[in-house]
Amino acid sequence: MPDGCTEIDEIKTEREGNAFNINMSTKRPTDAICTQAIESFTETIPLEVEGLKAGNYTVNVNGVTGSFELATDNIIQDKPPGSMPPGQQVVTETANGKTINLESGETFYLRLPENPSTGYRWELNLTQGLNVALGSDNLPGEYYPPEQPEGIEQPLVGAGGVRIWEIKAVAEGSQQVTGVYKRPSESETAEGGTFKLNIEVV
Repeated sequence: MPDGCTEIDEIKTEREGNAFNINMSTKRPTDAICTQAIESFTETIPLEVEGLKAGNYTVNVNGVTGSFELATDNIIQDKPPGSMPPGQQVVTETANGKTINLESGETFYLRLPENPSTGYRWELNLTQGLNVALGSDNLPGEYYPPEQPEGIEQPLVGAGGVRIWEIKAVAEGSQQVTGVYKRPSESETAEGGTFKLNIEVV
């Protein structure tokens, strides 16, 4: 940086073919009294490289160019059913009655065992500071059947899978997720079919 007051303002990244073009703009307070010495800085800018083919790629940052090479296609293989995105917080039935901490805007995944063949399914209630994503059936959460054992072609009749909810904290404060495992037409819950998670959002 040209002085002690100038800082990075915006970073814009776009890709054209095998070239990543990055434009970094700076800002400086008007009428600020600053040290006039040149200031060094480090900035990490992630590049969207998932799905790129093997080859050579260039990176241009404000006219300064570098390059990198992908020796193999950077394509992620299909994930197993019910697997979570890397780095995401996953909460299971072992967290029943416990408290977790989240930052506002942060997402976590709730994963609970479910067996639709019995007629039972989880019904969740969330406080207003939490949002839950809809699954492919337009219902909260996504059901994943059990993995098929290798060498067995027939589906596993009566075996239970898991239901996974993607939940996002949208407001600070004490939030809560409660769930009951029941048949939709009945009021009784299955044995051990309750779940409660306290969430402190900061």
